[in-house]
Amino acid sequence: MSFHLNIISLKGQIFSGKVESVTVPAEKGRMTVLTNHMSVVSPLIMGEVMVKGNENINLVIGKGIFTISGNKAELLVEDETRTKEISEKGALERKKEAEKVLKSEADEDKNVKARYDLQRSDFELKLVKKYSK
Repeated sequence: MSFHLNIISLKGQIFSGKVESVTVPAEKGRMTVLTNHMSVVSPLIMGEVMVKGNENINLVIGKGIFTISGNKAELLVEDETRTKEISEKGALERKKEAEKVLKSEADEDKNVKARYDLQRSDFELKLVKKYSK
């Protein structure tokens, strides 16, 4: 049994098709949705999205929103990276750069972005370790 899922980022549509399940990082914890799930609207936090279907998809997202109603689901995300595209080297470089900005006397906008980048790189490093086992 399956349901329809659309995944859309600021860059455009990432995926549209039938899936068996989707697991998202909801504000109150990870949430897995299957066919015939009750209607839900949930804000999302930074974390991993796992889609199971004919094509399994794993993404790291920033923040977003997830909705499902009548076996039609939509995942709207601010930014995303496919888990398989994450490199330890890239995450370490972003972490180092974010730490450098936070130690400087940068303006508040740069500090907000640096805190986000630091959190994101730490999460990506955890995933690199998880999937390298």
